[in-house]
Amino acid sequence: MEVSLIDPARYAEQIRAMRIGLLQEWGLPARGKLLRPLSNGHYLGLFTSPSRSRLIGVCECFLYGSLPAGYCSTPYGSGIDLMTICPPQQMAHVRGIYLHSGYRKCFGTYARLCAGAALAGLRLGIRHTTLMTLASATALHALYQKMGGRILGTLELPGSAIHSTLMVIDLQRLLATPAIRRSMLDELAAQRWCYPSAPAANGAGERTLH
Repeated sequence: MEVSLIDPARYAEQIRAMRIGLLQEWGLPARGKLLRPLSNGHYLGLFTSPSRSRLIGVCECFLYGSLPAGYCSTPYGSGIDLMTICPPQQMAHVRGIYLHSGYRKCFGTYARLCAGAALAGLRLGIRHTTLMTLASATALHALYQKMGGRILGTLELPGSAIHSTLMVIDLQRLLATPAIRRSMLDELAAQRWCYPSAPAANGAGERTLH
């Protein structure tokens, strides 16, 4: 499988279908700005082969540094102080991670998409990413916590009665997760990617795969 940056216009129909499925899971209307691609977005696609003949997953995100008022441009920016984590230029927000229904039960596939997104973010100078889940999705919260995430708070989505949980993930911690390492070992080795072990008090633990 291969993860790479994609042009959302080229895969518009596939992304639209994935987005509709996610909105339906959330109980939100699949229309308007909730359905439209992000004008300032970055899109990564997961393909079954290097030929990119079949798109089976997408990570859709934006950079806080690209917003006119940074963190304050978001509905939660005034209530949760993200500046205590890092400046906007080092933070992204994942709008959605989608996998084709036939691949959702395979954690390795999901891990590969997450790791590919983390690698792309680090190359852009991004160190953390936020994401939102349904407040009731406790199993998903636990999964992201195992991948280096933590819960920042719970809020009500504007114009709805749906409660969501805002989380933040340290991208280096995500890449240090054993399951992520296993799923991306070949790719990391091929790229001679330098990645950290779980952070230690003395700063040790960084290693390079050859």
